[in-house]
Amino acid sequence: MTERHRLEVLLEDNHCLAVHKPAGVLTMGDRTEDVSVVDLAREYLRRKYDKPGKVFVGVVHRLDRPVSGVLLLARTSKGAARLSEQFRKHSVRKVYQCVVEGRPPQREGELVDWLVKDEAGNVSRAVSQGSESSKEARLRYRCLQSKAGLSLLEIELLTGR
Repeated sequence: MTERHRLEVLLEDNHCLAVHKPAGVLTMGDRTEDVSVVDLAREYLRRKYDKPGKVFVGVVHRLDRPVSGVLLLARTSKGAARLSEQFRKHSVRKVYQCVVEGRPPQREGELVDWLVKDEAGNVSRAVSQGSESSKEARLRYRCLQSKAGLSLLEIELLTGR
């Protein structure tokens, strides 16, 4: 098992598990069958609590493969239901940070694009508004720092895309 396939537990209680998801690792399994954070969490809980069989791990939100950050997982179905409801009601605030080239035109703002999912390539791409099967993607950004031609932005996804 490589360093990036080691589970870093940030918080654990009877109903949930907060872990660090490294960039490049899947949140949950896909057709590639690469190791996912869910796989690692199941193994962690199985070993720690000496649980036989398939251990329950509920995915209440995801982080894309290239993204690192805190991933909140449910340890019980009751925990999954409660956490899912909080995400549905937007009681949970998901904030990202990213480094971009250049400087945004304004220190703070909102961006809107239209995305189409390419199932074959497992990617999304920006298209013109009104394009077939397109979905609105909105985000709010704030520039935290700029120097040497780069800017550190705080991003809040408003639509979850």
